[in-house]
Amino acid sequence: MIYYDRSVIYHTSIDTTNISKTADYKFSLMDKVVDEVSEENIVQAVTNNEVSFKAVDHLFMEKRAFVLVSLCST
Repeated sequence: MIYYDRSVIYHTSIDTTNISKTADYKFSLMDKVVDEVSEENIVQAVTNNEVSFKAVDHLFMEKRAFVLVSLCST
């Protein structure tokens, strides 16, 4: 989901039922979306508060220093 100009836009979904959800895999999915949307159009990425996402956030911030990554608080 992408929030833009006071609207929410559905971007994509991926069925990961039979895929191991490692930090590297999750990072590759996030990174691909940033490439598709273009980094200069992103201000913040919000992720799940799951333990593996903490590693994803670290990897993501190393590569995409200008994008703020926040863990969901609810």
